[in-house]
This record gives sequence, C-alpha cells and structure tokens, in this order.
Amino acid sequence: MLWSLLVSAEMLAMPSSDLLVRTYVQGADVREQSVAAMLQTRDGYLWVGTGKGLMRFDGVAFTSFTAENTPGIAGDDISFDTLWEDREGVLWAGTYTHGVIRNDHGHFSTLERSAGLPDLNILRIDGDETGAVWIFTTKGVSRWQHGRLEQVHPEQDGSGAEPPVPHDDRRGIDFEKMGLWRHTSRGMERFAFGHWNLFPTPMGEDHLFEQNVRSIYEDHQRRVWYSVFRQRGRYFCAQGSRLNTYEGLPENAFVSYQDRAGYLWLNDHGAHPARWREGKLYPLPGMHTSNLLNVLERPDGMIWAGGLDGVLFQFRPRFIQTIATAGVPEVGSVLFEQRSGVVWAGGTNLLRLKARKTEARFQTLVPGRTPWNYIFALSEDTNGHLLVSSRRQGEIEEIGDGKITTFLPPSPERGVPQAMLLASSGAQWIGTSTGLFRYRHAVGAQPERLWSGNVRCLAEAGPHAIWAGTAEGPLRFEDGQERPMPAAPAWHFGEVQSISIDHRGELWMATRAHGIVGSLEGRFRAFGTADGLPTNTIYSINFGDDDDLWLRSDVGLIRVRRPSVEHRSADPARKLQLILLDGNDGLPWADMQPAGNQGFLHLDGGVFWFATPGGIAALHPSDLRYQASSPRAIMEEHAIDQSGLLPESSFALAPGQKDLELHYTALGSARPGQVNFRYRMRGFDQDWIVAGTRRVAYYTQLPPGAYTFEVQAADGDSDAWQAASAMAYVRVLTPFYRSWWMKVLLGGGLVGGLLLSIETRRRMDRDRSRMRQAFTHRLIAAQEGERKRIAHELHDSLGQHLVLIRTLATLPASLNGARADHLAKIADQAAVAIHEVETISYDLRPYQLDRLGLTRTVLSLVEAFAADTPMRVTHSIENIDGFFPKDLEIHVYRIVQEALGNILKHAEASEVAVTVAQSEFVLRLVVADNGRGFLSSAAGGPERGGLGLIGIEERAEALGGSAVIESAEGNGTKVLVTAPRTYRSQENNAS
Repeated sequence: MLWSLLVSAEMLAMPSSDLLVRTYVQGADVREQSVAAMLQTRDGYLWVGTGKGLMRFDGVAFTSFTAENTPGIAGDDISFDTLWEDREGVLWAGTYTHGVIRNDHGHFSTLERSAGLPDLNILRIDGDETGAVWIFTTKGVSRWQHGRLEQVHPEQDGSGAEPPVPHDDRRGIDFEKMGLWRHTSRGMERFAFGHWNLFPTPMGEDHLFEQNVRSIYEDHQRRVWYSVFRQRGRYFCAQGSRLNTYEGLPENAFVSYQDRAGYLWLNDHGAHPARWREGKLYPLPGMHTSNLLNVLERPDGMIWAGGLDGVLFQFRPRFIQTIATAGVPEVGSVLFEQRSGVVWAGGTNLLRLKARKTEARFQTLVPGRTPWNYIFALSEDTNGHLLVSSRRQGEIEEIGDGKITTFLPPSPERGVPQAMLLASSGAQWIGTSTGLFRYRHAVGAQPERLWSGNVRCLAEAGPHAIWAGTAEGPLRFEDGQERPMPAAPAWHFGEVQSISIDHRGELWMATRAHGIVGSLEGRFRAFGTADGLPTNTIYSINFGDDDDLWLRSDVGLIRVRRPSVEHRSADPARKLQLILLDGNDGLPWADMQPAGNQGFLHLDGGVFWFATPGGIAALHPSDLRYQASSPRAIMEEHAIDQSGLLPESSFALAPGQKDLELHYTALGSARPGQVNFRYRMRGFDQDWIVAGTRRVAYYTQLPPGAYTFEVQAADGDSDAWQAASAMAYVRVLTPFYRSWWMKVLLGGGLVGGLLLSIETRRRMDRDRSRMRQAFTHRLIAAQEGERKRIAHELHDSLGQHLVLIRTLATLPASLNGARADHLAKIADQAAVAIHEVETISYDLRPYQLDRLGLTRTVLSLVEAFAADTPMRVTHSIENIDGFFPKDLEIHVYRIVQEALGNILKHAEASEVAVTVAQSEFVLRLVVADNGRGFLSSAAGGPERGGLGLIGIEERAEALGGSAVIESAEGNGTKVLVTAPRTYRSQENNAS
C-alpha cells in the first residue's frame, strides 16, 4: 500500500462554539472602557455608563457625553453607575459624586442637592407605574413627579414594620443598589419600583438576610440573582414572588443573567467568565474580566456584556460554522465532490469528508513516497478515481483501489496543472500554466494541446463545449475548436480568477482588479466598488438556488442579490444590494484565497461550503438572521461652521454662517455597519442623494429660506427604504440687506433713482432743446435782422439814390439827340439796378410780412412760384395771422420758400401742392410734389437738397415743432411741418 492513514478513520470533528464574540473599545481613556451600567433605550441606542462619562452606541460608533462637550452636564470625570429610562423616553443617569444627569431627548441637565436630592452619591434609579422616577441615594430617596423633584420617606407607610436596614458600606455596593430593605412579620421586604414588596428568600435565610448575602445582582428583566454564604454552589433567582434555585454551580461563581436559551452567565474573581446550564460550564470565548456585572440581551438574540475592568463585548448566535480539521492544518483551500457524493478537501494535505450540514467525518491521506507540497486542483476520471494536481513536480496523480498512481507524469512543456474538469462527454480537460489540454481516457492516449497560455479555471458550457478562464480573458471551445467570443467590446479586465455559468446560462468571471464581470446582453459588464462592492479583488463567483451571487473575496464572503444586478445595469443611480460576511460572522479567514473554481460546494440540504486558508466555512443561507432586520434612520446632532454638536432637530443658521453638518444614524439593523442611507434637503436638493454607509451630510452656503432635511435607511442587501423619514427642520435667516423690506426699499430706491435719472435726463434734453431752439432763434433772428437792415438800407438809401439818378436823367428832354440817348441809357441801367436792389431787398426780408401779414405773404410767394414755373401748383392756405409772434413768422415763410426752391432745383416735378392749416393749438404745413424723389439713405446728402432741408428742420425747431421729410425714389417728396401755437410767454422764454 502506497499511502497510510494518519488520523483514525471516521474521526468526528469538534463543532465550533455557537456564539460569536466581538469587542468594542468605548474610548482612549481606561476609565471610559469600564462598563459600570448598561441600558438599551426604546429608540434602539445602547447607553453605557463608564468611569469617565456617558457613552451612546449606535452599533457602529460611540458618542461620548461629558462636561467638556455637553452643555448641561456639570462636573469633571463623572462616573456613571446606574441608568434608567422613564415612560416619556427620558434617560436618567446616576453618578457616584455628581448627582443625576437627565437627558431629555438630547437636552442634558444636572440635578443636585439644590434640586431636591438628599445626596450626590446615587445608588439606584427606577420608576413606577404612574411614570414617577425614584432616585435612591446614600442619605435618602427622592421622587421626580410632575416636573419637580421632592424628597420622600418610603419607610413612613404606616405598616408598623421595622425601619429600613441602614446603609453600610461593608455590605458592598451591590446590596445597596437593590433599593431599601426591611424586616417584617411576613419576612424580608424590598422597596423598589415605587412599592414595598415581599422578597422571596430561602428557608431560614430571611433573618439577618442583609448579612448573609454573598452576592446579589438585578438584571434588566427585573430578576434578582443572589447567593448566600451558607449555601455555596447554589444560586437563587427572585422574580416577583417566585424563587428559583440552581444547584451545582461553581462555589466561587457570581451569576448576573440567564439568557433565553437557559444559560446562566457567571464569573469569578479569577476572571473566568462562562455560561452554565444543567451542570455544564461553557467558557465565553475571548472574554477576560473578573467583574461581569452587566449583561443585556436583545430580542434578536444578540447579547451585550461588560465589566468594570474590561471593554464592551457583543455575543451573537453563530450561523457560519467551521468544519474543524484539528491536527491537519491548512486544509480546505480546494473543495471537490465526486459523482458518488464523496467530498474531498485539499491544501497541504488531502482529506476525504462525509458531509452532514456543518459536521464532517474525515480521513487524512498522505502518499507513501513524498508528501504533496500544495494541492492545486481535484477531479476524477471516468472510473470514479480521484485525480490530484499538486505543486510537487507538476504531475497529476490518481487515487483509487487503495493505491496512488501517476495519471500524467510531469512535463515542462505541459507546465503545472492548475484546473481539471471531467466533462459530461467523458473527456478530461486540463488547464495548466502553459496551455489548455484535452485528454481522452484511453490506453496510450496523450493530452491534446488546444491553446497555449496560462489557464486558471474551467467550466462546462455543454456536452462538447467548455469555458476556460485565462490571463487573456475567457475563451470558449467547442469540439476542440476555439470559438469567437459573443460579447463585445474586447476583454480588458485582466486575468480571469474564476469562471461560472448561472442558472440563466449567462457567463460570469471573477477578477483581481475589476470585481466581477458578466456577459450580459452581448457585452461585458463589470461590477466593482463603484457599483457597491466592498472590494475589487474577487477570487470566485458561485450561485445559490435563488440565483444570488456568492463571492469569495479578500475581505470576506459577499452575497449579492441577483435582482439588484439588473437594477444597477438599468439605473446607474442604484447600487448593488449585498451583505459582507467576515470574521465577525464566524468566517475562519477573511481573505478567502486561493482563486479558482474549486472554492465552493453546494451540498444536499442547501448547505454551502466555502474554502478559506483557515478551514472550511459552512452555512445555510436561511440561517442569515439579518434578513428580518428593519433599520430606521435617526437624526442625531448637527454642527454649524465646525462648532460643537448640537441636538436640536429644528434650528436656524444666522446670517454669515455657511457650513452645516447633519449627523444621522440607523437603529434596528442586525448589521449596522452595512446600512445604506439616502437623504435630501427639501427646497434645495432636486432628488435623493445616495450616501452609502456615510452618516453625515454636508451643506454649504444654503440660500435663505426654510428647509426640511430628511434621511432614510435600508439594509445593505435591500432596496426597501423605510417609509417614514427622520427629519430636521432648517431655517437659514436672511441678512438684513437681503430681507424683503430691504429689497422693497432698495427696489423703491432703484426705481426712484431710475425715474429721477430719466426725469433729469429729460430735463437736460429739454433744456438743451430749448437752448438749441433759443440759439437757433437768436441766430436766425440776427440773420433776419441783419437782412432787414440791409434790405432797408438798399431800399431806402441806395434805392433812393438810384431813383433820383433815373429821375434826373429823364428831366432834360430838350437836350440834343446824342446826349439824350446817352442819358436814356443811364436811366435804363438805373432802372435795372433799382429792380435788382428791390429783388435783393425782397429776398433778404419780404416787406409784405410787415405790410400784409403772414398769410398773404405766403400766398403771394406761392402764386409768384406758380407764375414763374410751368408746374401745376395748387394751394390751400388758411388764415394763420397771429398764430406766431411777429419775429417767428419769418420761419414759416422761409420754410415754404426753401421747400419750393428745392422743388424748382431738384424735383423735376409737374405738380406741386401747398397746404397750410391750423387747429386751435397746432399749425400743419405741407409742401408736396410728384417729382423724382430721393432715397431715404441719402438723407442729408445732395439728393435731399443739401443744407436746404437742414434749414427747414432748424426753422421748424425754432418754431417749437418738427419737420418730417418723406420721399421715395420716383414717388416725389413731401415736407410736413407741425408747430404748436406760440404765445407771448413762450416767445419771451425762447428769447
């Protein structure tokens, strides 16, 4: 026989402990690490009284409340010894030297002697059915009722009983914490929870009971556990009027609790905490304390425990079991189940196991020649013989019929076999460090190389098809031929660590740097940390009956809900729903190497086995207790501009305050560290913000206004967000310069300033217009005055002289002919000169204005124009005498004169119409022709009449009106002048 049995056949593996333990350190100070009192409030927080402050625990982090960081707590280095929650949810914390600290939903206050306490050393706090709170001190009792504290005397109840047993430090603090005691004719009575009640004691122990008690403790279920000196090894539990007795305990044991499973939690002075039931002692793993005073059990079976000289311990029921392999280290890295149902585990040794849920009977096999260095892969041949590939020389060995033989000898060309698979067709597929080989079981057959490269894992895709995971990605082979990959684009995710096919026929790969990769809808899709995975290093991927994904990784075992994969693929805003199981859940090793397809087994009964370097982990998915948890979000504190944390759920940010932190948490989850959150600031955020496991929200420079912050929680493997949000109400105050009244004031000022600016501009424009009109008027008046003077001078002086010369030249009619002719010529020239002087004088100043008036002067001008031109001239001139002051009438005349002159010079018209009309307040003058007109773009140019039309506009402005010239090429020109009636006052202002 070439192999020997090292361990006795069918040896039964020892089951692992049914409890998991985890420790929490409350603070850096040693005094903060003691657990003097412990209470779980109705909202789900765990409160711990320590030797230096009060601690609040949400399952993830501790929050310390001391005088240094909490307003309302008076005193330094306060030791909290007792805790109570009243009917209203107010937390009462008794201290050793500083009275009572009262926490009314985040608002702390300190009750001292001045508030009604007999003493500052608090022994006990409890309450009665009326909601009153009873506070026991070393010097008396006080009661809080109706919002005030008063000292009371429970012994004065008129019962005739003996006075209460006086306080005595020699009895120990535990006895004093039970309340008040007294002896009566009925027996021993205790005052607690607002009443005197008979306390059950063992037969004959009621006399001097206070001196006979060895240890006594009351748990959170109001059960009193005690022992007496004269009955060592026996413990008593008083619950109401009942007394239960427990026999056979260690003589030095101190009991503090009994859990739902019936175990008594006990300790001794030698720091040996343990559980006891039916005479058997079960040490508590990982716990070392001689003062196990506080044990608290939650409804889900989780137990908190702590003592004065240790940290806080958490005990949970174990649902991941370890398949023990005592004496055979490092077994379980490779798992394989033969068709016959025999299970094998390989590592540095090879074990044959017969699985039964979480137990296994095993044999250890070692070859007779040289031991296996490390087993890489396991398979079987068509005869049912086991095939073993190990690091030793790279050969494959066959175990069967009680012996070990060589299946394939070492070959440098073939490399080291890393994966083996017996296909349903009967072919043996072998992946090695150098390639992929197919071996057909036949005498003299040799492996056939199908591909060259590093092959890590294999999976069957059909009777004649397999998938191979390589360093270059997944490869598909059918009938010995490589087939092109159906997915696109090309593979770029590194070496394939494991390859699997789910129940839908979809291909999945595990990678070291990109998480998991699925071939979905014709393309590769990677899921990593950006999608919610806790790591990108995945060693293998397998599937449960419900198609959930089970991933072995470098941080533990991950279960991913399959529907969340589709949700994440369709909606980038959603995350994968998953839970992470690690050493805190009983996993023997968090880094679950090695990679490959042989790290998982799905056994009969639904049990999963997972390979780890520390052994085989076994679990049933239905045992996951956290499935029933329902986390709910809780608002905690907030901070403004990095100030201290404040508890109010409704607060305001003053002007100038910018940064806001909102702290929240979740209670009620069995896995609080994996709870996900989403939040939004209604009135600011457009949609929910998914925060993952982060428990603080940051906002900066919120605009003034009223907001509602709300947050919701969900377990990591669920998308069922809680229906009711936890809320905080935020109001950002408006700076005075941004208030509504300031906006109205500034708006009014702005409008007023704008109106004032417009009015000022209008006045300036009006003043400039008046100044321009006055200047134009003065300029034209000066010109007209000068013309008038020159005209008068020419008419009255030069004209008279010329007339005289002409007259004298005609007088001597008797002169001889030659001389007479000469004088006649002189007279003719003088006549011509007189006519020209009269014409010049008329042009300079029409004398008709002074003699005949404006209306007849304009009429004569139009008639003269009609007489001198071939054009057909029509006119309609109303009486406008007196419409303007005398000095302004010349402008009307000049406008008509200039318009007719332009027609004569440029228009080439055949018809001209002149209209002068007036209303009570406005004069309207129109001169129109049917000539060639001009383009509007030529305004001001030669086509428009040059300075003539400009002069018309200036004279119209001098009249206080305006001139409009309308013209189109080929359609004639119309000059329209409108001017208001001018009274003497306006005339004087214009001048």
